[in-house]
Amino acid sequence: GLTIMIKGRAGTGKTMLALQLAASIVAQGHIAVYLSAEEDPNLLIERLSYAGYAKGPSDAYNKTFKREDGEFSLVAGNFIKPNQSVDIASQLQQNGRGTLLLISIPNRKTFYSRKSQILKNLYQLFQNFAQQKVYVCSVLDSLDAVLENGGRRLYEEVFNFAKRQRGIGIFISEEHGEEDYSSMPRDYLADMVIKVGYRRRV
Repeated sequence: GLTIMIKGRAGTGKTMLALQLAASIVAQGHIAVYLSAEEDPNLLIERLSYAGYAKGPSDAYNKTFKREDGEFSLVAGNFIKPNQSVDIASQLQQNGRGTLLLISIPNRKTFYSRKSQILKNLYQLFQNFAQQKVYVCSVLDSLDAVLENGGRRLYEEVFNFAKRQRGIGIFISEEHGEEDYSSMPRDYLADMVIKVGYRRRV
C-alpha cells in the first residue's frame, strides 16, 4: 500500500490535485472512493471538467466521464452501499471501466468510529478487490475536519487502514501558517508528502 499527504493553505489546489489523482487511477480501470467532509459532491463533479474529463452517457445509477487516456463511471451520494463492490466488479468485467465514488461524509464526529457504516463498507471494498489485481484508492478531504483532535495512535490507525494490499490512501491537510508544526507527527506516517502553495515572485 501507499499513503500520500497533500498539504497547503486554503485555496492552493489541494482538492483539485487529489481529485485529479483519483480520476487518473479509475481511468486505468481501478477504484477510487473520495470521502468529502468539505466539498459538495456536485461541485467535485463540476471540477472534473477542469481536469479535461468530458461527460458521457448517464443513467439513474451512474455517470460516465472520459478523456483521451481512458474513461470511468462515477457514483455520488452520502453512503457506500453494502453490495457496492458487487456492482463495481460486474461493471469491470463487462467493460473494464473503473469507478469513482464521491461520498459526502454526513457526520464528521462519528466518521471514524466503530459504528461508522461508511468505513465498514469501505473495508469490504478493500477486501473484495485486493485479490483481483485492482487498486482501491481512498481520498479523505480533509484529515483535519474528520480527526480534529486526533492523537498519533488514531492517525496511525487511519493511515494503516488505507495502507492495505493494493490500497492507495490520499489525505488532505490544511496548513495555517508558515511554521505550522501541528501536523508534523502525522507527516511522518505518510509515505509521501506533497506540499502545494502559491507561486512567489522573487
